[in-house]
Amino acid sequence: MKVKEKPFSIPNHWQWVELQDLAEINPTFNRTDLDDDDPVSFVGMKRMEEMSGRIDLSETEPLSEVRKGYTYFEDGDVLFAKITPCMENGKVAVARGLENGVGFGSTEFHVIRHPEEVTQEWIFHYLIQEGFRRDAKRAMTGSAGQKRVPTGYIEEVPIPLPPLSEQRRIVAKIEELFSNLDAGMDDLQAAGQQLERYRLSVLQAAVEGRLTADWRRTHDPEPADQLLERTLEKRRDRWEEDYRTKRYDSKGKTPPDGWKDRYSEPDSVDSSELPSLPSSWKWVRFEQISLLDSGYAFSSDKFTDEGMPLLRGANVAPGHLKWGDTEYWPEDEVGPYEHLIVEEGDIILAMDRPLINAGLKIARAEESDTPCLLVQRVARFKPVFESLSPFLYLTCRTQRFIAHLREGQTGTQIPHVSKKSLRAYPVPLPPLAEQKQIVDEVERLLSVADDAAATAEREQTRAERLRQSILKQAFSGRLVPHVEDAAPPQVDGSVSEGPDSDSSEGADEDVEDLLGSADSSKQIEMDL
Repeated sequence: MKVKEKPFSIPNHWQWVELQDLAEINPTFNRTDLDDDDPVSFVGMKRMEEMSGRIDLSETEPLSEVRKGYTYFEDGDVLFAKITPCMENGKVAVARGLENGVGFGSTEFHVIRHPEEVTQEWIFHYLIQEGFRRDAKRAMTGSAGQKRVPTGYIEEVPIPLPPLSEQRRIVAKIEELFSNLDAGMDDLQAAGQQLERYRLSVLQAAVEGRLTADWRRTHDPEPADQLLERTLEKRRDRWEEDYRTKRYDSKGKTPPDGWKDRYSEPDSVDSSELPSLPSSWKWVRFEQISLLDSGYAFSSDKFTDEGMPLLRGANVAPGHLKWGDTEYWPEDEVGPYEHLIVEEGDIILAMDRPLINAGLKIARAEESDTPCLLVQRVARFKPVFESLSPFLYLTCRTQRFIAHLREGQTGTQIPHVSKKSLRAYPVPLPPLAEQKQIVDEVERLLSVADDAAATAEREQTRAERLRQSILKQAFSGRLVPHVEDAAPPQVDGSVSEGPDSDSSEGADEDVEDLLGSADSSKQIEMDL
């Protein structure tokens, strides 16, 4: 069948073909070759890795247990995830090493088969191109959240076809360059893990007093006992102010006699089983030095396109607040909730699913984040003295605090941390002057890690761009040298071998430059 649209230019001796003319799409299964008791590989969508071509074939079932309707495939077949978001994420793989050469899996795979093994690799690399997946996404049909790439689209996909010998050389070059890229990515990942260990070790040393051991020998600041005494006095004043505003002033009521007696002095810490601290430090409970509250369940019916931003759990990211997905509350209805307005320096923690792969969802509000309104299931720490905020935020990023949250989480579907658990957390309290010294030293040390992490992130982005550049050059005939008078491929059930060649001068300067990625990532590790 003639290709309707040729996406880009290819060498004259190549040919554009539709995928259905080159390969068999979603072949059917003939049971006569296997017994019911024979084990066959079973593959769910979760067993296929994104963009890697790797697929877990360890799970098997007797053929008799395979339910009707499951997708059938054989050794060498290309599996292409057709459902969103797996398709967009590049879940494509070549099946290798199947039990008895046969597999069954998710109905959300398209299966693509061709008798020439190297052609399977050619098809695989073509399908993992970012441009192809972008075009396939436009062709998806179905309802939102359940969209799929239809079989008809896959059948009519135009694919460039060089002679088989040239396919082999191109695939070999792709895999050589990808191998270098993967090595560089492994180095970047190792550097990232080392950076995280470095951050945690710096924070741990900070809250144990090791970073300022020399500083204490030449300084004699107010001890933590006296700081705590002043803090508790101020805490009561702050509680009275906040309680009156929330319970009475915001509702236009006059406080009754004796309302101040409702204040409860926070319990002190039993430090008998806690690590030892410098003599001028003291263990305190979180609630002794900081007031903690959570937001209000604002009705979504009143959300507007502009007004006061609502600070929800979705807006809390590890280390910063993000506002890409923002809801607003009408400005003229903020009055009753003024006590929930977040101010610069407030420490914000997502109480639902606080721990994610990227880290702990905690941040300090910056000037650019304010004002905003605190929403239900988002916690705010307001240190009694503003000067306590930097060190308190530092303690909330330590492994010890993270472990406390993890142990105290409730719920399985959506892990949740309670205010009670947060208030009870024991915090090491240094003298105020030493807190400032600690924070300055931590910022200095972590700036090294931040610079290295930024470099690693740039290299990772660059590596992915280079991966796509390799593929683009490969399928436009610019990755390896070719013979101009080579015979064009024949699409009639066979593919012409064409003249063979051992010559390969590699990719252009941009592709060759990708080898620097591995060196850069190794340098990050050495610098650290």
